[in-house]
Amino acid sequence: MNIFDFVTQDEIESAPTDDPALAFTQLVMHAQRRLRERIKLIAPQDQAEFEEVEDARHGFMNFVLGLSKTLNIKPFSEMDMPRLDKFDTTIHRQFQADLDHYMTQLIIGNSMKDKANSVRLSSTAKENILKYVNAIRDSLNMENIDQNHRETLLRKLDEFEIEINKGRVSILASSLVILALLGAPGSLSSTYDIVSKLSTNILRIIAQEKASDDDTKRLHIQTTPAALSPPRKTEETTTNGYGLTANLDDEIPF
Repeated sequence: MNIFDFVTQDEIESAPTDDPALAFTQLVMHAQRRLRERIKLIAPQDQAEFEEVEDARHGFMNFVLGLSKTLNIKPFSEMDMPRLDKFDTTIHRQFQADLDHYMTQLIIGNSMKDKANSVRLSSTAKENILKYVNAIRDSLNMENIDQNHRETLLRKLDEFEIEINKGRVSILASSLVILALLGAPGSLSSTYDIVSKLSTNILRIIAQEKASDDDTKRLHIQTTPAALSPPRKTEETTTNGYGLTANLDDEIPF
């Protein structure tokens, strides 16, 4: 299996460019899912099919190690890829177990970071924001503007409305929508003041809810993420079964 058997071009392009750990997590999760689907499809019954499964697992490990080297994700970026004729089920199982250990830490860490950059809206705040969104939508529909531009802004509003109805609302996603609206003064000649005021009101509500959320939950945002810990307390520094030459006792900075 090659790289595009594990991830699509769209998935690669959608991965965040400013957060290597998050990009690694997302792409590995896509690859893990496709590996499971591939093995399920093969449903090995004879030697040839078992070898096909081993090839797929070897390809998965190759993908993960190559990705880690590109994104500099330790300790995987420091591992050596085992030769295919030296690869077996035991190596795959140990690699998968260690990968799961680090993935758990990455996923939980990313979840906590997302929580710090989002806010849970009260029912009253959500109701008021949706009223403002509908008023902005009405203003856009009344404007004599380029149809493509109108559709773009309305689509952003639709996406924003979906965001508002989530459990937690991304502050970044909300800000980008408001910036798009505030950045169109030339095309919203007759209703720009209205749209601007409504947009500002939305940001004010989100800011107030975020302040209240932080005060209530006493969120502590770490400026430096904790180093990931290895799956075992001690590891030999010599090359092990699947080609790891690094010492897993070292701190794993992200």
